[in-house]
Amino acid sequence: MPTEEELARSKDEAFQLMRRKLKADVYFRVQPLINDCKTFRAVRLRQADWYKSEVERNRTLDGIGGGNFTIALMMMSTLNLLSKVSLLLVDRSRFDSEEDENSDKKTLTAILEDFDKRLEDPALDKEKLDQLRSFRQSIKKRLRSRRRGDCNEQDAFVALIRLLNEQSVVPSLGLTHENAWEVWQRFRNKLAHVAGPTIESQIGVDIINSNVEIDSDEGEGKFYDGPTFVKTHGIYWHCHADRLVEDVEKILLWVVKRIEAETDFETIQETLIWMNQQIGFKPPSVPT
Repeated sequence: MPTEEELARSKDEAFQLMRRKLKADVYFRVQPLINDCKTFRAVRLRQADWYKSEVERNRTLDGIGGGNFTIALMMMSTLNLLSKVSLLLVDRSRFDSEEDENSDKKTLTAILEDFDKRLEDPALDKEKLDQLRSFRQSIKKRLRSRRRGDCNEQDAFVALIRLLNEQSVVPSLGLTHENAWEVWQRFRNKLAHVAGPTIESQIGVDIINSNVEIDSDEGEGKFYDGPTFVKTHGIYWHCHADRLVEDVEKILLWVVKRIEAETDFETIQETLIWMNQQIGFKPPSVPT
């Protein structure tokens, strides 16, 4: 029978292992994407001969891109992950629990069973039966239970921006918690779901394609030093893709340091379980 001291030591070792794994999972999920984005920038900045020839060759066709759209898509996806990890470290109650999921499933089952009982009513004519069946099918199709680990992604992003501004140690993308929701809705959602944002698709947002001033003599770039997101004409949100990469990398290191500084066993455990759920792995067993 292990002593209390041995159990405590075992639990501490498990905690250290979980914290190291969580740091590694977050870092190595995000950093490779950042590195890919840096490749786009390096190619565009250095203007190698093969790149110039491709630009010239495609000039009369559709042209070739500079990676801005792909960078924005990858980095906003990354910010979605970092926002959720950050929120888990400070307020796990913002995420749906297993109890929430089970409760919703019971409620949905009860609603459908009630419809089934109504459908057995012999007094209903065919038209009423068809309407009731259609309504039941619509409810079954559209209503779904909450799932353990889910949260409102927009709220998580707004919470991240609020925390970044409060701590003032990492760039907050030029946003505040009061306008971050707008960027999420009008920029990120269009980017993720309908191949936006472009002015041509008339969704009211744009990615600025020229993020770097090129010195024609040396072929090197002077990096843009303004805010990552800028709103113009009170309507359009512009994203400076290269600046976004720089900011996301700093936010990543900030989140990793926060994990490293976390001392609460349950917080690390639940965040690691959440991460494992995102990639389909089962969480490691730990002493209780």
